[in-house]
Amino acid sequence: MKLLRRSIPRRALLWLALPCVALPALAWAPRLTVFFQATFDTSGSPGGGLMADVGQFQPPVVPAQFSVVAVPSGGGQLKIEDGGSASAAVLDAEFKKLFKGQELDLCWTVQPFQSDAGLVVSVQDAGDSGLIDCGYDDDGSVDVGGVDTGYEYEPGQTYKVHMALKDNLAGAGSWTLDIECSSYPAFHATGSFDPGIGFTAHALRFTRPANDHGGKFLVDDIRVTSTSNGANY
Repeated sequence: MKLLRRSIPRRALLWLALPCVALPALAWAPRLTVFFQATFDTSGSPGGGLMADVGQFQPPVVPAQFSVVAVPSGGGQLKIEDGGSASAAVLDAEFKKLFKGQELDLCWTVQPFQSDAGLVVSVQDAGDSGLIDCGYDDDGSVDVGGVDTGYEYEPGQTYKVHMALKDNLAGAGSWTLDIECSSYPAFHATGSFDPGIGFTAHALRFTRPANDHGGKFLVDDIRVTSTSNGANY
């Protein structure tokens, strides 16, 4: 007995083959995860509550040193200002979920109004310890992890900051710092840090140090992301 062979049109065979080609490519496509984002463009009236597009600000009762102010170009900015205090003022940009991975990208813009008052931006790990920080010191310099990068900031200028952290899995982790300012050449620095047992992070912390000179900073476009292949950190 002859077996009947049903003819399959060539176009149908082509459509059947396409998923076999496309699926592996999709599986390896880089995946961007946004852990925190705040632009303050929808934060309401000047002095209103802090709102984030992704994640949230903590603590629920925001210290008086932190507020949202309107800017002439539209939208708003985070204002960090005080006349000097015996205690530190802290605000956490808390991620939507705990980061556990290998690479983390952190971006923000900052405009200092003086060079003799400090601001510290630190990455907090799962145990709420400072994993690494980027400090605007009260001598006008910028340091990472307590090490002077050699970059000096000027009052009134706006700086776009990008800090990338990478756990190299063996030995120390590495960081890169890139600073852009319309009035000066771009700046790039690198160094190492200890990622601890497993590279984790849950917040980006802004701190006005205790017993510091009075100062004012405007911060905007805060964004924390990671990119991975096939894994959602």
